[in-house]
Amino acid sequence: MKEHYSAYVFEDTATALLKNNPELKSKLEAKKSSDPEFAKNGAAQLDFVYKNSDYYEKTHNRYPVARLVTDVKLDLK
Repeated sequence: MKEHYSAYVFEDTATALLKNNPELKSKLEAKKSSDPEFAKNGAAQLDFVYKNSDYYEKTHNRYPVARLVTDVKLDLK
């Protein structure tokens, strides 16, 4: 399971993503226009592209939860 990226590796991928995905590029530009701090932060912009791409693992930070449907005594030793 890969939950993040290496910036120096992902930069070229992000450039290609923005070139080939006008919707993502437009979304990034809108965020930059509305948030001056974001516009100055290259790492935040790269993270934005990553998290809005197919490379981002959509189940990141999701933990499995189970529910017992029968009366079971758990042995928690």
